[in-house]
Amino acid sequence: LVAWQKVCSTKELGGLGIKDIATQNICLLLKLVHKLHFARSSAWAQWVRSRACIASLKGDLHGEHWKVMRTILPLYQAVTTVAIGNGQHTSFWMDAWLGDDALADRFPALFSHCTKKEASVQEIVDNGLTGAFVSRLSNVASAQLQSLQELLSNATLTYQPDSRISPFIDPNGKLDTGSIYRLLKARGQAHNDQAAYIWNSKAPPRVQFFMWLLCHKRIQCRTNLLKKQIVSNALCEICSEADETPEHIIFGCTTARNFWAAIGITMTPGQSIEDSHRVPCPQGIPKQGFQTLMALACWQLWKRRNAVVFRDEGPSLNQ
Repeated sequence: LVAWQKVCSTKELGGLGIKDIATQNICLLLKLVHKLHFARSSAWAQWVRSRACIASLKGDLHGEHWKVMRTILPLYQAVTTVAIGNGQHTSFWMDAWLGDDALADRFPALFSHCTKKEASVQEIVDNGLTGAFVSRLSNVASAQLQSLQELLSNATLTYQPDSRISPFIDPNGKLDTGSIYRLLKARGQAHNDQAAYIWNSKAPPRVQFFMWLLCHKRIQCRTNLLKKQIVSNALCEICSEADETPEHIIFGCTTARNFWAAIGITMTPGQSIEDSHRVPCPQGIPKQGFQTLMALACWQLWKRRNAVVFRDEGPSLNQ
């Protein structure tokens, strides 16, 4: 009924919170990448370090598993910064070790001329920048090279291992992939005001799910059934005054209008489902429970509609 991408969004952003297995898998694989940079308690990580460069994951490591690990390494580098030590396991260009940004982002023109894009900090600091670029640099790249050399003049390495810092790393050194998952799912999505209205109510889960479908206009009303050619027309079977849209069932049908008036809730003409969370709470109804009352009222109007359509019951306001 609703696009799978929307279903897999978090509830706070208007989705259902169903786990996106592909994104979840990436987050779990990040734990392995993290373990490679905190190898003190892992024999596996020590074995990998003896066979590959941790800064780029290039080396004697083959197979689809390692290809995936290399593709998600930039994500790990994006959510961590490095307190530089010996520079052995830190990427010179892709890690944020000399300031808050990676050098590839701060000097993009110079990076485009680089021939050693996968070099570690230790390699560049020990050997210098000579031979790390193509023979001829553009004017912009030359200016950026001068700025980079000034920064490197203040960089010194020690004998201590590099240390990774991140708000996603807890005091025990473990990576909080749950927070990273929520961050990835929130990327590019706007804040959704309906979320609290739907999920923070005290209505039963089935009512909350109904309200979620209702706010997305995906309940099985006649306008939606007409699009699927299940019915021949969309006219409301109860009042025969207008097409049966989600708004008509909840706000526009005769029984619905009488119901809202009877309980003292004023609906504006043309009230939309998307703005149902903005219906003002009237005096005499506690604000704390108003969103629950709204959810249960919409649910009962939906059930009443089904009873009239499928069980031939009369449209009773008292019921």
